[in-house]
Amino acid sequence: MPPLLFQLALGVALVLLPWALLAEDAAPSDRIHVYYEGAACPDPQIDIQVFDRVEELWKPHPEHPLVRIPSCQVEEAGGLLNELRWRCSARLGQLPGPWRPLDVFNPSVTSHCAVVPIPSEGRASAISVTSPEEGVPVRAPTPEITLEGTVAVDAREGTRYEVVWLIDRSAPAEAVAAQVAAGRAFLHRVRPRLGALRIAVLSYPNVPPGPGEFASFRQELGLSADAAAIDRALYRLRDAAVIAPPSLPEAIDAALVEFEAGRDDARRVLVLGIDGDQLDDNAEPSPDHPWLKAAERIAEAEAELHWFALGGFAADDPALARRSLDRVRGSFRRIAPRSYGSAYASVLELPVAESVWVELPDGRGRIEAEVTREGRFVAHVPVVPGINALEVRARMSGGREAALPFELVFDDSETYDNILARERARIRAAQDRRLEVHAEESPAP
Repeated sequence: MPPLLFQLALGVALVLLPWALLAEDAAPSDRIHVYYEGAACPDPQIDIQVFDRVEELWKPHPEHPLVRIPSCQVEEAGGLLNELRWRCSARLGQLPGPWRPLDVFNPSVTSHCAVVPIPSEGRASAISVTSPEEGVPVRAPTPEITLEGTVAVDAREGTRYEVVWLIDRSAPAEAVAAQVAAGRAFLHRVRPRLGALRIAVLSYPNVPPGPGEFASFRQELGLSADAAAIDRALYRLRDAAVIAPPSLPEAIDAALVEFEAGRDDARRVLVLGIDGDQLDDNAEPSPDHPWLKAAERIAEAEAELHWFALGGFAADDPALARRSLDRVRGSFRRIAPRSYGSAYASVLELPVAESVWVELPDGRGRIEAEVTREGRFVAHVPVVPGINALEVRARMSGGREAALPFELVFDDSETYDNILARERARIRAAQDRRLEVHAEESPAP
């Protein structure tokens, strides 16, 4: 019997018994990610061995006996249950470190590697110059032209967002608390933008339902820009875990109702928390899976979906999440228990143009533009006669930048200097004509 089994506490052994039974039938393709940290090792490399239950011997890992650390490696689920151990690799002139068991049943070991997001179609930021028209000569009394335009995100101008925060109450208590903490941290981050940005809070399932309520979901707060009200709605859910089957499609439909009641010119964002165990079945979902149909309805509402799966043991690319993001724009992230807390939702980006500037040609510097809350900008750009090859740039609130080359043609025929020069020339011409007239009228000597 492998030495690790003697180290397992009785309570842990009882919890793991179902996993051990399933390991007998584990398919060769049942592969999951494992995080190797090896923080105590002086060199970035460890030795890995697997226990052979048939021969009752520890043997070098058949695929990666040496692993660089920290790193994520793919392992067979059955192999995990046959035990893994590791040690710091030997340094020159020194013995290797002692063998240490890998706690494969610690969720952070199998979930740590699953925090890499699954992105779908990315956001598109576009700069448009509305005045003057590109390539058309512009006349002005001074060599300075006013440049006006807009910055659109996802083909929408302005800074308005409608966000629905959907909390899974069927998740374990610590996962429910993590969703609440993330929502409150998100609220704190976007608080200066409230007004243009509004937040609704929904929870699912709703057990037991109150009078006139549905069992599948509950509206904690409709779309609101009141920071105190939003915080209260979230805080009330901190200890609201329930034991009930999930009701995700119905909860998503409730979120879509919130969007329909919102502003037509706002971008719609659904933030969905879910118990990671619900995604541990990595089998390919059928095309008519209720969750996939719900994703289609989100896309039809022109909203985007951001999944946060808390805990669970599945790989970082559950098929259900991937297929959902084939149908709707958004992202998926698995949150390991070690990462529970207020920070995980900081990855959410709701970009607006924070700054706009115009790069002048020939290294002549840049001109900062004034940006309104509606995403419009105005810049007063010094120009030279002829073609001015400008570049308009915008930095979004998430740190990304967008750029637009723009050729501004300046016709200096109407500048004050040219007007004065023409006036001086006209005066000289008039003076010359008077002199000629006087010369013709003078009597002969």
